[in-house]
Amino acid sequence: MLEILEPKKDTSDKTMAEYALKIKRRIEVEQKLKEVTAPLQAKESRGFFRDILSDAYGVNIHCFQMAAWTVILVLKYPEKMKPEGGKKK
Repeated sequence: MLEILEPKKDTSDKTMAEYALKIKRRIEVEQKLKEVTAPLQAKESRGFFRDILSDAYGVNIHCFQMAAWTVILVLKYPEKMKPEGGKKK
């Protein structure tokens, strides 16, 4: 985290006020960091297919489309790799 701020031994009122402001700012920054990094934490798995078909807001059509096209292309690509372009004699 942030380095610990400690006041000097011989402190004036101005120095103590600056120290208090720095401590207050440090607390604000740490709270903001927690808020920002909280969504980045790994979530518990809800199952393979549900995980690949959804995002933070639930199942989405674009995730389904990507999964469907991936399956289609995986099934079609080996056919194109056969000798003579996959044509049967």
